[in-house]
Amino acid sequence: MIPSNSPRFAPGGPGIEPRWTRGTKAAIGTAYSTSSRVWYTLDDSCVTEVYYPTIDSPQIRDLQFLVTDGENFFHDERRNFVGEIDCISEAALGFSATNREKNGLYTIHKTILGDPHQNCL
Repeated sequence: MIPSNSPRFAPGGPGIEPRWTRGTKAAIGTAYSTSSRVWYTLDDSCVTEVYYPTIDSPQIRDLQFLVTDGENFFHDERRNFVGEIDCISEAALGFSATNREKNGLYTIHKTILGDPHQNCL
């Protein structure tokens, strides 16, 4: 429960006007159990949307890593990487995502799947 004296907006809020990500999708996923009410989409090896508690209720856009050395570079996973998405296996409702920095500096490996018993990704 949110205390009644809590601020109405987050610090610095209310933030920017909401906009949704691109419509292109490389994959759509969910958990194998109906007890999970989370769905998600992928593109460019990044999670592009998460839907909860129904498939028509988007909650986030662009769940991605932002990488910097604090001085010389700042990398956005959708702009500075070349990505690849594969199914974990034929029997799993999850994906393996690999993002390689365009100049070969480093690689990010992710396994993305919905928890079958909880509402989480």
